[in-house]
Amino acid sequence: FGFGQLPPFAPLTPLGMQVLGIFLGAVYGWSFTDMVISSMIGIVSLVFLEGNTIPSIIANGLGTQIVWFMIFLMIFTNVIEEEGLAKYFANWIMSRKALSGHPWLLTFAFLFTAYFLGSVNVFASMFILWGILYGICTMVGYKPYDAYPTIMIIGITLFAILGLVLMPYSVNALVILSTFEKITGVAISFASYIAYMIPLVCLLMPVFIFLARFVFRVDVTLLKNADSSAISNNEPLNTTQKIICVALLATIILLLAPSMLPKTWLFTQFLNKIGMFGTMCFIMAPLMILRVNGQPILSFEKMIARGLPWGAVLVTAFVLPLSPLLTAEETGMQALFMNIIAPLNVLPPFILLMLVFLITTVITNFANNTATALIVMPIILGYSSQAGVELPALVVMLICCTHIAIMTPAACPMAGVMFGNTGWIKGKDIYKYAPIIVVCCFIVLFIAGYFWGKVIF
Repeated sequence: FGFGQLPPFAPLTPLGMQVLGIFLGAVYGWSFTDMVISSMIGIVSLVFLEGNTIPSIIANGLGTQIVWFMIFLMIFTNVIEEEGLAKYFANWIMSRKALSGHPWLLTFAFLFTAYFLGSVNVFASMFILWGILYGICTMVGYKPYDAYPTIMIIGITLFAILGLVLMPYSVNALVILSTFEKITGVAISFASYIAYMIPLVCLLMPVFIFLARFVFRVDVTLLKNADSSAISNNEPLNTTQKIICVALLATIILLLAPSMLPKTWLFTQFLNKIGMFGTMCFIMAPLMILRVNGQPILSFEKMIARGLPWGAVLVTAFVLPLSPLLTAEETGMQALFMNIIAPLNVLPPFILLMLVFLITTVITNFANNTATALIVMPIILGYSSQAGVELPALVVMLICCTHIAIMTPAACPMAGVMFGNTGWIKGKDIYKYAPIIVVCCFIVLFIAGYFWGKVIF
């Protein structure tokens, strides 16, 4: 509140000072205190900006389709985890016989599973795969703090975090994509997002394995005796699990369909009419009606009581009404961002953009990921045409870069959990490996993403 009362410095306007003060306060709160409390204070503080009222702020934040879609998707995700499907999927992938006696293929399977399971539930991905890893390590003779379990805990965490933004309708991706659309008026189709994002992240898996094998020289001799078929003995899916699997598949198809089917089809028009929130309602309502053994497949009250990440919901509810102001001409914010990087203008546009993205990747390891993306977005919007890169490609790359976040406990909640796993990994070892992994992944991501963006977008 006090920041906005300071004399503005060019090119910021008095309104820009207020917006910057609110935004910086929120970033500090997200990074070092509680996300729920910081977001609540941020939402209320927006009322002090000229023209805002509490009803208008709620309508543009908590009242938007995106927020309600997020809440219902989180409830549906709780059902998947409650019924043990997340663990079932992980065990099925990890128990393939082809992995037996092939340590680096097993390593790839861990990373691949962490990535895709992370899109369902990032903490479930980490804890389930960590548990499987501990079992394998104990079986073959690795001990806590040995190089292989250490590097794998880091790898599982990294790709689980990247799994958070595997799908464009995930919470973090939605915030950034919706902000991008509000600023530019350009919508990125779900199909294009997935076609761009998944190959890029999967390319990072061999990079991680290369670093583990040839740079860190992790000893995997003991793993050659591992029997991957002993990882799990999954029971056949029960009726409830089968129905939820069908619902999950239907959810993915229906969310992707509007961007893939002809817009003239009545079915496509219907899906566009009801939107993402309406789609989730149509998926969840039958699950609440259908009963197995006298119990509903989805108990709305039970799944809410199980807990939802309200911090993510409130961050979104705060960012949505604030985001247009970050680049509004009357605040002077975008002009300020351009002035900051003006000394770098002598560099070729491609190198300039690469430096901006590198700085972003470093900052996101010390601050909130979504907030970092929102700060940097105006800069990349201003320089994309000079670098010859399509805006959608840069924004999706920005989403990916801001989730290579494992270097410090403040990088994201998942990194904090990793640092807290002191029974198997030491903080000093994370600081030893993580910076090299982050920088190498960034270099490959940016170069590959630059050219892959020309193909997809």
